[in-house]
Amino acid sequence: MTLPKDTLHRNRILYVEDNDDHRYVITLSLERSEYEVVAVATCAQAVAQARQRKFDIFLLDNGLPDGEGACLCFELRQLSPQTPVIFFTTAPDAEAKVAALESGACAYLTKPLDGYTLTQEIEHVLRRATHSLRD
Repeated sequence: MTLPKDTLHRNRILYVEDNDDHRYVITLSLERSEYEVVAVATCAQAVAQARQRKFDIFLLDNGLPDGEGACLCFELRQLSPQTPVIFFTTAPDAEAKVAALESGACAYLTKPLDGYTLTQEIEHVLRRATHSLRD
């Protein structure tokens, strides 16, 4: 039996991106892929949102106006240890990637990246997280 689409759980993403244009385009792309997206521009806004509601995934930029993504990742993982984190950033250097992964991220994607590839990576991470919760 298939449930009506409106009764299915839509995965909720907290997307943290300080560039208004990037935030708008990626939010629109993710919503078209049936995700519920809460998009914010700062670390402080992200932490406030994470305290107010549950998210299925955190999607983070690295360089934010009020802090670094790795510090935000660590703080979000303290608030919600089971929620996977993906970095989606223009910072391609190895040092930034290592810091992100050491802070608890499970994936590090660099921009530009098309919406299809991004949603496929999100699906992959969500499947992995769901699988590990069952084990």
